[in-house]
Amino acid sequence: MIQGRKMAYNIERKNDVIYIAIEDRLEIEESEILENEINQRIDQGDLYLVINFAHATYLSSLFLRALIRLIEKLNTEKGILVLSSLSDNIKRIFSIMEIDKLFVIKKTDEESFLYINETV
Repeated sequence: MIQGRKMAYNIERKNDVIYIAIEDRLEIEESEILENEINQRIDQGDLYLVINFAHATYLSSLFLRALIRLIEKLNTEKGILVLSSLSDNIKRIFSIMEIDKLFVIKKTDEESFLYINETV
């Protein structure tokens, strides 16, 4: 944990899905920590992830690159990554960078979990 600061994300397991809620600004150091934690979970066999961006106000470019690496890794492992509840700012970033087409993006967590359940 970054000393003296609450992490800008929460991770929990919901059935067979790792659920990550981005709560604020995801800076470079937190991006690295989160990417490492997600990779460890994938290496342990957790192949279904939902990342909620409803409260995200900022993503470092490092985390955007990490998302691209994660989708590539999950595709290789036959896993699924769904991005949920993108705020307008985050939608704009994904669109400007032209990476929105790389991901499955759903409007709500419910739609995200339904997508995973229907796909598996």
